[in-house]
Parts: sequence; C-alpha cells; structure tokens
Amino acid sequence: MIDNCALVLEGGGLRGVFSAGVLDFFLDNQLDFPYITGVSAGACNAFSYISKQRNRNLRIFTDFLRDKRYASVRNLIKTGNAFSMDIMFQDLQDKLLPFDYETFKKSKQELVIGATNMFNGETVYFNKSDYLDNIKHLFNATRASSSLPFFSQIVKLEGYDLLDGGLSDPVPYKKALEIHKKAVVVLTRDSNFRQKPYRRKQMLKYYYKDYPNFIKLMLDKYSIYNDHMNKLTKLEEEGKILIIRPKNPVKFKRLERNLSKLKSLYSEGYNIPKDNFERIISFLS
Repeated sequence: MIDNCALVLEGGGLRGVFSAGVLDFFLDNQLDFPYITGVSAGACNAFSYISKQRNRNLRIFTDFLRDKRYASVRNLIKTGNAFSMDIMFQDLQDKLLPFDYETFKKSKQELVIGATNMFNGETVYFNKSDYLDNIKHLFNATRASSSLPFFSQIVKLEGYDLLDGGLSDPVPYKKALEIHKKAVVVLTRDSNFRQKPYRRKQMLKYYYKDYPNFIKLMLDKYSIYNDHMNKLTKLEEEGKILIIRPKNPVKFKRLERNLSKLKSLYSEGYNIPKDNFERIISFLS
C-alpha cells in the first residue's frame, strides 16, 4: 500500500476508458492507493480497481458497445436514461461481468464518490467505509454520480435528488488533499481543453425549473471546471500532485460506437504511466 498519497479519478463518460488503462497498469505493478476518490465514470472504474479485476473496466466499455439495450436514443425515449442503468448497476455486477464483492469489501482502500445535490448545487460524498454491509447502496451512489443531465433520470437517494458528480466537483482533488499530502490525478482530457459557457439556457430552465440552484450550477460549470484545471496545473508545478492525462484531444460522441477508438484510448491510458514509471515512483516516494 502506498503511503500518504491519494488517487483522484475524473469522469467523462466513455473517455473513462483512458482511466481504465491507467488503473490496469497500476494493478499490474501493484500500485495500491489507500484513498481513491472519483466522480461519474471515474467512480465506476474505481470499483474494479479495488476488487483487483483487471480488464473488467475495459470490457464494460467495449463488450456492450453495439448493444442498443445498453446505450441508445431508444433507451432515452423509453426510460429517460440513454445508458441502461439496470444493466450498468445490476446485470453487469451480478450476471454479465460478476463483481468480486468480497475482495472489494476486504480491501483497506477507501473509496469516496461524489454526486451533485440538485437542491443546493453542492457535492454529496459517499464513503465506502460507511456501506461495507450494503455495497449495492454504494453502487446506487455511483449511479447518481454517473447520471448526466438530460440523458438520465434524477436519482433519489438518502433524501437527496442527485445527478452527475462531475458538475459540482469535476476533479475532487480538494477532498483528496484534505486526507493526504499529495495525489495522483487521472484526467480524461488533454492539457489544452477548457469548457465553454453552457448554451441551452432556456431548455435548462424549463427542464429543471424546480431546481434553481442546479440551474445556476449548470450555467457556472464551465467556470468551475476551468478553475479546477488551472489550479491542478499550479499544484503539479508545486509538486503536490502528479497528473496523468491523454496527450491529444479526445473526440468521442456521447454514444461512441467506434471500438478501435475506445481500445486505442485504453492503450494510451496504459502506456502513458508505463512510459513515465520512474517519474511516478519518484513522486510516490
């Protein structure tokens, strides 16, 4: 177990296949971080990393790519979810790609998942250590963290109305640095990417009219994200974090079907830490 260093995982939908490659490299080299925090796809990836199930995340991203029951516009129209949440958070874990609950529960690694509270626009965090007797409840928190505005139904959990954790806390590095002195941060965008202001204001105000603080968050999220990126750059210059990210812009559709593009990004995720292994070990020690 690595001492005094956290692991932070950005979301990004299917771009999370990059992080899947990074985490498989960590598994192959027995790099076990004591504290992992993530949102959306980052949180999803963390489960298989902690349960030590190499390649499972890659299979989740690729094996069901062309199965319209898994992800499709038809799903969105019929259920309000573009991605089938029942398949992602029930069938995958229990039938299609069985999750190793025992290894996950026995691991000393902490997992903290962020989701956005729609009532106040702030982040609600769920800790693995609080749900060891009910891991499926933790999956529900991850479902909330992975639920994209307009593409997913609102998740009601523990009295909260929740959506995508990446809106209020795009990269939860602050949470990690409250616990540990330094962190490895895995991003799914290149270093030049910055978000632009949200354009669909009227649609947003109509669709989420009962959540004025959430509307404000959505209109401010580009600024929040860009501020995160700028501060992460500064923290890396100060030696407090180490960033692993794609070298070039990642151009994926929301429902990307190109298998070779996904596998290529996974390989990049695996090879970047491999090529920088000495630098990573130096940072960790």
